[in-house]
Amino acid sequence: MKGKYITTQIIMACRKKGQHSKKDIYTQLKETIAEREKLLQQWERIFMPKPERVQKDIHTQLAETIAEYKKMREQLNNRVNGWEQESRSIITDKKAA
Repeated sequence: MKGKYITTQIIMACRKKGQHSKKDIYTQLKETIAEREKLLQQWERIFMPKPERVQKDIHTQLAETIAEYKKMREQLNNRVNGWEQESRSIITDKKAA
């Protein structure tokens, strides 16, 4: 009956606690930061793979679109001016005849 009332919690409380060598806070912070950087690099490789080709930013795409638009407009204007000149020459030829 002697050991009947000694519980596990009492036995654990009576045990000697080992001497833990505590590190200073700066060493712990350096280790934590290094571990965090390793994890971030792993997560970036897994979840954010680098694109194979570099995509252009919106400003570069917009500039290219505007340049293409201007080029197409010039080509269209040249065709229209060419048609006007041809129609004028046809009209002048008919009047001369």
